[in-house]
Amino acid sequence: MFRKAIKAILSLAAACMVAAPGGACIVNSVSFSFDAQGHAASATFVRSGNNLVVTLSNTSTQDVLQPTDLLTAVFFDVAGHPALTPSSAVLTPGSDVLFGKQPVGGNVGGEWAFVGSLSGAPGCAKYGISATGLSLFGPHDLFPGPNLNGPTNVGGMDFGLLSSGDNPRTGNKPVTGQNPLISNSVTFTLSGLPACLNFNGGISNVWFQYGTSRCEPVYKYSVETSPAPVPEPVMLGTLVMGLGWIAIRTKRRLGNTAMISQ
Repeated sequence: MFRKAIKAILSLAAACMVAAPGGACIVNSVSFSFDAQGHAASATFVRSGNNLVVTLSNTSTQDVLQPTDLLTAVFFDVAGHPALTPSSAVLTPGSDVLFGKQPVGGNVGGEWAFVGSLSGAPGCAKYGISATGLSLFGPHDLFPGPNLNGPTNVGGMDFGLLSSGDNPRTGNKPVTGQNPLISNSVTFTLSGLPACLNFNGGISNVWFQYGTSRCEPVYKYSVETSPAPVPEPVMLGTLVMGLGWIAIRTKRRLGNTAMISQ
């Protein structure tokens, strides 16, 4: 009897670990990437409390020779369309600014913008983060942070993302010193993430934009990766209660056995 009870509870835990989206398990991070036509990029979405942390990276090993090789925006959807607020945009550790001053604390917020109610974005995505206007982003959409170059706005290619394989000495003038650019990743924090959002299906429709125009290269993700789901607190509580019940029944059974033997 007790072996059957233990087996049932362990089976319940195992079932939770493979639960489908919307079930008892939740995924708290997911990554999207693509690699095509000399361009490659990744966007990783991670929960941190009530924040959505997005790390955008230009992962191509190819040299950046022209503005259309610069990664300038990412678009995506969030299930339930929660109202997210831009909190910070900082250089990912290991990244820096080329052809410009290093920002204090890596803060590049004044050069990137976020909108959560887009119309006309690639794939009809509702959320977007961008270093350029694309006729979608304006000065009122900026992340908190200092203006590091030019007008207080997102426009042109300033602070776009160079590739991991870029040679800063080769390419045309716009990508070899005329504009400050980032090598090769930025981490963004958006506040207001619902606690119940399951990233397995909750983050979707990811697109990567290059250059400074919506007519320039844009790619939908081709690979999605995420860790195994983890049990939600309710499921963990059920598991603990079940194991406690087994311990109590076992103790009682041993006590009864001892009384009989006397």
